[in-house]
Amino acid sequence: MVLKSVKVLTCVCLLLVFTALNAFSTGEWELSIPLPAGDPLWNEVQILWDNHWDEKNIDDLIGTLNQLEKQNGDTPETCLWLARIYYLKARYHKKGRTENLKQSERYAAKAISIDDNNMAAMKLLITSVSSYADMAYIKNTYGPLFLTKLPVPIGRALPEMDHIPAFKEAMIDWDMREDIHKGKKAVAVFKKIADDNPKDLLAQLWVARGDYYLGFYHLSMGRYDVALPIFKEGNVYGLKALDLSPHSVPANYWRQLNLARSIQNENILVKARYLKPIMSHLVFTANENMTYLYCGPLISTATIIEKGGWVAEKGVGLAGYTVDTVMTGLELAVLAYPTYFYTHFAKAEMLYHLGRKEEAKELINRIIHMDPHQNPYHAPENICTQRLARLFLSEFFREK
Repeated sequence: MVLKSVKVLTCVCLLLVFTALNAFSTGEWELSIPLPAGDPLWNEVQILWDNHWDEKNIDDLIGTLNQLEKQNGDTPETCLWLARIYYLKARYHKKGRTENLKQSERYAAKAISIDDNNMAAMKLLITSVSSYADMAYIKNTYGPLFLTKLPVPIGRALPEMDHIPAFKEAMIDWDMREDIHKGKKAVAVFKKIADDNPKDLLAQLWVARGDYYLGFYHLSMGRYDVALPIFKEGNVYGLKALDLSPHSVPANYWRQLNLARSIQNENILVKARYLKPIMSHLVFTANENMTYLYCGPLISTATIIEKGGWVAEKGVGLAGYTVDTVMTGLELAVLAYPTYFYTHFAKAEMLYHLGRKEEAKELINRIIHMDPHQNPYHAPENICTQRLARLFLSEFFREK
């Protein structure tokens, strides 16, 4: 009876926490940069940005923003947009990459000097500086800033569909998905909503996201055979989301996650065959919003390198990333998002990959003893990560 009462009390407390945080639970993962209205040059920026895909309009955007800079001086909006566009230019063009990343860094830092509470500027600074600099430079230059301004606010992985009563009811089960039966029940509702609304992007995304969690849960239990068909279904809904919005960051991200997990235990030829689409989704997500979902693109890259070996490392290199920049990014991801355990776990995977095995082991043990519920949105994922950490110890260090 006491145990049952404790469980009931825990559920009630969780519901109260989510109710209190709900107002802040959407939008934290967007890289929201305002576009001022009423100025012809800003209107031109909007038009150019709306068609910037596949490296189009990058130089024109920089030219227009430089005009705004000369006209209006240093404003947060101008600095933020220049930081974002110079980062994109660096990602698309190998020539001059480091200098463009430094330009992105300078503008992000300038935006922070104007408005030191601007989280978009902080995210852009993390994105640019981790892409070329080492930790010694980062600590010397931005250590005090990061100590005072990090961690970054967090929220749900996707916005809620408050206009659908069935979804709102399903979220009660979803928030208690640590109990896998409740998770399955919630995802079944998500699927019905998505199938009934095939043109609703967010509905398809919730199934891809929900399936990924269910697969991740079984993966953490050592039951990849159970997880595999779930990841494959999540991949299908991810593709549906991409058909509706090919330039959606969440659509690219969740499709990539499900696809990568569905082939992680395949032979090297299969991994090589699917590396291109996986990296395509991953690079798109990193280009548009590297800090999406706890620096998810960095986390995924680390896991892909660990699971895919030299083939994956080569693919990552062709996409313009190195093991060192991924490692630096993960160092900052842990600082920015300390309550999401997979950032720590991905860092441990990279440490092991780099031969720093004792550091990896120490970090894995630290993950196991952390409190998963310090993150009100992703405690169930944290618990799964702790199980993966134990599996990691048993597989690579022969410890139970």
